Amino acid sequence: MRILIVAATFDEIRLLVDTKQKQEKTLLSSTIANVDILVTGIGIAATIFNLTKCLSKNNYDIVLNVGICGTYNSDIVLGSVVEVIEDCFSDRIVETGNDVMSWVEAGFNIFDKSIEQTSCLKSTFQTKVKSYRKVKAITSDTVHTNQETIEALKSRFNPDIESMEGAAVFYVCFFMGVKSMQLRAVSNMVGVRDKREWKTELAINNLSFAVNETVTTIIKKTKTDNEA
Repeated sequence: MRILIVAATFDEIRLLVDTKQKQEKTLLSSTIANVDILVTGIGIAATIFNLTKCLSKNNYDIVLNVGICGTYNSDIVLGSVVEVIEDCFSDRIVETGNDVMSWVEAGFNIFDKSIEQTSCLKSTFQTKVKSYRKVKAITSDTVHTNQETIEALKSRFNPDIESMEGAAVFYVCFFMGVKSMQLRAVSNMVGVRDKREWKTELAINNLSFAVNETVTTIIKKTKTDNEA
């Protein structure tokens, strides 16, 4: 069983990395055997490029995307860990006056059938390690602070959280045929840019614990199943 952990930045996974390794490296070894960590850089393009390159050269059984995120849902406690079961590209829209429509609604899928399949993607691996709240996410290269935009996104996608990489990871894994899942720790409410109100360190600490627990359990279960 080989697992690849994917994160946008080193800070988000620093507690899972052998401290002797250089931060400048893209592919790192974790503190867990048979687990590598890929630091892609922030955003959709960097994630798709670096993850595709990595999976083209290396074989993994599961890709686990991790990182901090913002939440649209005030019921989700800052610092808590959630499991993303569906993630949508929220930038795939066409403006029509005061409204917007999706690429599929605009007929773009006539030219590319994969658009309908990949505008919203589901995780293809889930673990029963712990009852992390199951959430729906959106992925965007835009940092949303405008309240009208935020309300429009909530109305169209009904998201619990947003990140800048999640759907991109699901997208690459969909085409590369690799199982994928996503764990996020909530650092802030979407729209709040005053970082004094964020819980970044708490989120990173909780995320590191959750990732370590999840990966260790997956490996142990696989070993037990193979020995049975």
